[in-house]
Amino acid sequence: MHLEYLKLATPSDDHEIKKLLRENPMGDSISLSFEREPSFFKAANIEGSFHQTIIVREIKSKKIGVLGNRAIRKVFLNGKVQSIGYLGMLRLSKNYRGRFIFRKGYNFLRELHKDNRTKFYLTSILEENFRARRFLTAGVKGLPRYEKYIRFLTFSIAIRKPKRPLKPSVHHKIVRGSSDKINEIVDVLQKAGERQQFYPYWDSSNLFDPKHTPDLQPEDFLLSVKKDKIVGCLAIWDQQSFKQIVIRDYSNFYKHARWLINAIAFLTGRPYLPPVNTSISYCYISHVAIDNNDPSIFSDLLNFAYILAREKKIDHMMVGLSEHHPFIPVIKNSYKYLTIPSIIYLVSWAEDGTNPMEITDKRIPGIEVAIL
Repeated sequence: MHLEYLKLATPSDDHEIKKLLRENPMGDSISLSFEREPSFFKAANIEGSFHQTIIVREIKSKKIGVLGNRAIRKVFLNGKVQSIGYLGMLRLSKNYRGRFIFRKGYNFLRELHKDNRTKFYLTSILEENFRARRFLTAGVKGLPRYEKYIRFLTFSIAIRKPKRPLKPSVHHKIVRGSSDKINEIVDVLQKAGERQQFYPYWDSSNLFDPKHTPDLQPEDFLLSVKKDKIVGCLAIWDQQSFKQIVIRDYSNFYKHARWLINAIAFLTGRPYLPPVNTSISYCYISHVAIDNNDPSIFSDLLNFAYILAREKKIDHMMVGLSEHHPFIPVIKNSYKYLTIPSIIYLVSWAEDGTNPMEITDKRIPGIEVAIL
């Protein structure tokens, strides 16, 4: 396969990029395509205020065969706000397989990296994608250094059976967000960021900016209030108008067992397996910020989020947490869910002289699944 050139994508490439995402799903047991309709570029700035999409075309067909994103955003690193990169959306057409493609792509990425916007990057790879993880961590010449940071768990919580509203807590109450509380919400988010690693930096200029957080409104926040002070919050962020997760195929096991799995799901309230080519109805539980990482406050907020999501007729809540996060028992003890594990890597070039694993302290990872 002969490559024509590597370049940065523009809106004129939008149609072909969407086609590539649709036709090249990810996953083995359950094959999912992560799509961006009606426009790939509408959601681009979610990953970072500075964003570049690299594409590779083939000489004869002129079709896009390789896609990858480079984004830069402000996050908290060791309690300070810094610009860190994110590498994502790596997709290869089925016809584009081979190490030479990666080398060319990473050479192009290295040239972009010379703008000195960041010293290193985060990236997320599905745990079951053994082939990609093995290749990227093998120290192949020309590729950057990939070092495992954490195992990251995305919980797909099934919203099936009604949940009873919690009895009012004697310590705090749950209220909806509003425009007059934006500054208070920002303050809670920034304090949470200082305590966590790689937590996004939010301020009043970007928190509800349609370019950075499309379809997110103050009313999508749930606030835990104690003595007129916000002690915790989270948001119900429905991204389906611009980002879709579509079931494209099942492994042979799931194809044959799907009827039984769905029968059990119907009786127990567990997640069911939708038909192939069906878009999953979902929302993200995002912007989680809770004083002292108090699991009881998180439990109350998540319970109210479940009730509201069910009222919106959403089938799944997506919650992303690092493997040993103190909120995980809340989910495991109270909800029916599927777990999608991935590995977060820190990516750097050795010649930069920065080893991110050595400069990153032991704070709890605060990576936001809704912007990956």
